[in-house]
Amino acid sequence: MEKDKSYFVKLKSLYNLFAIAKMSTIIFVIVLIIDVLNIPTIICNFGSVFLLIGIVIFLLIKFFELHIIELVFVKAVNYFDSYNLSAFLSLSLLLMFYGFTGFQYQLYKLVIIKVALIISFVLIVCRWFYINISYKKVKNKNEKTNVFDLKDLYNNNINLEEGQLIFVDEKDVDYDLLDRTEVINELYQNLLNCKTNGKFVISLCGDWGSGKTTIIKNVKKIIANSNNKELVIIDSFDPWIYEDKGALFRAMFDSIMSEIGINFSINEINSFLSYYLSMIFDDTKFERFKPKHTNNIKEINRIKSMINSYLELNGKRLVFIVDNIERANKHNILLLFRMISTVLDFNRTIYLLAFDKIKMEKIFEADFDMDFEYLDKIIQLELELPTISKDKIHHINEVVIGNIMQVYGMSDEDMSAIKGIITEYSSNINDLRDLKRNINSVLSFNFNSNNYLNRVDSFIIKYISIKNKKLIESFIRNCFRYPFRI
Repeated sequence: MEKDKSYFVKLKSLYNLFAIAKMSTIIFVIVLIIDVLNIPTIICNFGSVFLLIGIVIFLLIKFFELHIIELVFVKAVNYFDSYNLSAFLSLSLLLMFYGFTGFQYQLYKLVIIKVALIISFVLIVCRWFYINISYKKVKNKNEKTNVFDLKDLYNNNINLEEGQLIFVDEKDVDYDLLDRTEVINELYQNLLNCKTNGKFVISLCGDWGSGKTTIIKNVKKIIANSNNKELVIIDSFDPWIYEDKGALFRAMFDSIMSEIGINFSINEINSFLSYYLSMIFDDTKFERFKPKHTNNIKEINRIKSMINSYLELNGKRLVFIVDNIERANKHNILLLFRMISTVLDFNRTIYLLAFDKIKMEKIFEADFDMDFEYLDKIIQLELELPTISKDKIHHINEVVIGNIMQVYGMSDEDMSAIKGIITEYSSNINDLRDLKRNINSVLSFNFNSNNYLNRVDSFIIKYISIKNKKLIESFIRNCFRYPFRI
């Protein structure tokens, strides 16, 4: 049954059904007004038949510009499906209106509506079959993936035929291979036991690739498994994807609003955001939106009061997670800290900020000409990730490479020959991200290339070419300059 419903499930996930119903109602009303006022006939009676023809030609041009016909045959739910569903609902409303209201109409109009409704319905059914059959074919292929999670490679959960290539996925994970349970528990306990009535800011500092995101995901997993109804996690906000500070401000505010379920009007939100942007940066771009009257400022305070009341009366505490802050636009970094410090200082709210402390310090000194101690006024609790154990990284790397080599069909003799280089190779791995990248770049390339070299030699050469490119380039230049003589 799940396969049969895949078309409508996908349609619902891609397009807001409420918005489609709203659009259908608007189309129904417009068509009804045109019919009641008999606008086409009025245009023709005034000698503007060419205007009517022009409108029809314009609509036809737009029809072909949207590539509607091509979209019908696309093996994926697309705009055509939403357009067709809107048309079907609009035509159904027209048919019901003419059938149940006793409204006078010409017979040909009813015929046109019925024919169009049947065509629209047939298209829905055809698309339903077309998409579901495509889904079924894909599922029946049951193609096995060769992109694995690092944990699967470490535990040797590799269900592939011998010789198939293996790649490592770079997605964020919610497990910890580095035995940092102590850090995870410490962060979890801090979030759980921080019963702030105001705002509280926690920072999680660590080098790039040290696993800050992994730590956060593990903590979120613990919170989810504990069925804690008090903590509301907001982690969908990515500061580095926004270039404009106004867009970043709105996105951060909207993230909070979407989680707590309070809806404000567009005017209220614009007034709130624009006022604070003009206050924080004294930006003339937003100056014209700045509230000039006491009533406007009262409205802004009312928004804050409503949010605070909601959190208090419902026994909720927000945990707003902002990861990878140092990747953001430098102006947005400063805006982010200022917003947390002054604007978004809602009650019962914990901000968890994850960043590379060394990189952030350089940004403050080079781009802001500010003392990094500025953050001391904002952050109340600082957690710093311990240095990753090199021995642990090397152990994981050797186990993973050994498991991959088995799938690649390496003999015990080759494995013995390559053991030394694997140990040396592992000693130059700094973190798990580096480990994954090297497996994809060195191992996968080596066993995918047809260079007629011994696999052990090829592995060594490829590894050196990545770690010391200048050495390889020098070797190649000298080979051409002083060719070997037989």
